[in-house]
Amino acid sequence: MKPMRFVALPFALRFALRDLLGDPRGFGVFIACIVIGVAAISGVSGLSRSLAQGLAREGRTILGGDASFSLVSREFSPEQRAFVEARGRLSEISLMRAMARRDDGEAALVEIKAVDPATYPTFGAVALDPDMPLAEALEERNGLPGVAVDPMLLARLDAKLGDTVMIGVSRFTLRAILRSEPDKLAGGIGFGPRVMMTRAALSGAELATPGSIVRHVIRVTLRGGADADVRAFAADAANAFPQAGWESRTRDAVSPQFSRNLDRFAQLLTLVALTALVAGGAGVANAVQGFVERKRAQFAILKALGAEGSRVFRIALAQVLAAASFAILLGLVAGAAIPWGAAQALRDLADLPVSAALDA
Repeated sequence: MKPMRFVALPFALRFALRDLLGDPRGFGVFIACIVIGVAAISGVSGLSRSLAQGLAREGRTILGGDASFSLVSREFSPEQRAFVEARGRLSEISLMRAMARRDDGEAALVEIKAVDPATYPTFGAVALDPDMPLAEALEERNGLPGVAVDPMLLARLDAKLGDTVMIGVSRFTLRAILRSEPDKLAGGIGFGPRVMMTRAALSGAELATPGSIVRHVIRVTLRGGADADVRAFAADAANAFPQAGWESRTRDAVSPQFSRNLDRFAQLLTLVALTALVAGGAGVANAVQGFVERKRAQFAILKALGAEGSRVFRIALAQVLAAASFAILLGLVAGAAIPWGAAQALRDLADLPVSAALDA
């Protein structure tokens, strides 16, 4: 094998690279400190960007439509409903908290989501165990409506599929385990396991009474799905009903609270990564000091052979900079791999719409 040649490089750099490649000992800690800090910073940035891009890309699925309007403790007026329905396809859900009780009195707080299986979900699919259509899981059998529940509820009530629970004044059959729902992220943080039922069953349970805290949500899928059409529709709705008091969202801002928390979390992790990089500076300094001590005899030989002090300094500096450049490159590669490694874990554990991709 022919020796590696650096004939086109300045003498100090050629000498430094040959010496470094011939004897790279002593730079392990130096490289590790830089790699960890750079990988942490670039990894946090890439992961937060992947989450933000996932929200934007899956906005329609997460929101359940192009736009949504929600009211608390009051229904939409016929005029509001007609206005929204005239612009596109409508889907409506109701959200509230209640207690699920077993016959022996054991109870648990649950997050109820009442839907119309004929129109929900508009995008995506609800994953149930055992696998069945949502309408089949929630239908009424033998006079009892069914519910799909978070597996956590089964654990809390020590129940199994086929058992019955009381919610409000109605008895429900635990028909299926709710594995995932496409619009879960848009609902925000829940304080109990999810229980999904039909809107008719919620009405029959007599939970949505005057004074109850029920959030009614209307989602609309516009006939024209362009971003400009969505923004224009949201503006038209605000102008048509300035006193509506509803919370409106569009598919490009499906969860403002989650986006704000994501920004804060990314800033915190970046600060932690910067702190680690600064703390690693002590290791870098010690590694450089050890390198100089180890090379002191070689530097003395160079000066004895007639090399100027400035040239010896440039050789040492070139070796340190070459090792630092290599460490930064490794850190960037490792940081770029973090979103790819975390993407599947976040999708499985938190049902987050993260999909790693290289920016063009």
